[in-house]
Amino acid sequence: MTTSTTPVSDQVVGHVFTRTGRRPDSTPIVLGPDGVHYAAGERRTQIDPRYGVLRVRMTGSLERGERLLGTFDPELQWTAMAELQCANCGRPAEPADGGNLWVIPRPRIYSLSETAHLDTTTPPVCSPACLRQCLYGCPVLRDGQIILRAQSAVPIGILGVVYDSITGRPVSTEQHLDHVAFTDDDRLDLTVAHFLTRRLRHMTEVPLTCLDILSAP
Repeated sequence: MTTSTTPVSDQVVGHVFTRTGRRPDSTPIVLGPDGVHYAAGERRTQIDPRYGVLRVRMTGSLERGERLLGTFDPELQWTAMAELQCANCGRPAEPADGGNLWVIPRPRIYSLSETAHLDTTTPPVCSPACLRQCLYGCPVLRDGQIILRAQSAVPIGILGVVYDSITGRPVSTEQHLDHVAFTDDDRLDLTVAHFLTRRLRHMTEVPLTCLDILSAP
């Protein structure tokens, strides 16, 4: 959910959507002996303490500017995904029977079998009311979605900009982020992380009728 840039009122949808005026910090990224980091500092003091990765720094207000439909803010998405907060309102998304509630863009091919999984950067939702707001407000979800409960949602990696280990130049872009697993020792230290990814397992699809809400128009 990172393509559309349609403004939307705060009253419609989207705690994790970015705002006009928000952009990545322009401080240069440099290559050091232990990986990439922002200039005028050391990597060990800049990495995320929980996941050990360098996260993109954002500038601009989180309070002012219109929200942009379908475009995650890296700072807000990371917190929501790490803490399992609602994508719509930001409150804790407490699990119910069957696990947390998720509404994610519908994959072209997927399975909900016992051994299957889905990887997503979309945080969960806390209630049918917030799910309804997401369906009505997000153009990506309106193009097709799957609603499910997942008993397991384990962090498995990041989407980010990868840098070359020799030249220190980016080999991916902010428009085309690479997925890097936490087990990828060769690239993890060379990546500026934008979004946190979780792997959903033990999933059950939830029909809209079971949530007592109508499909998005």
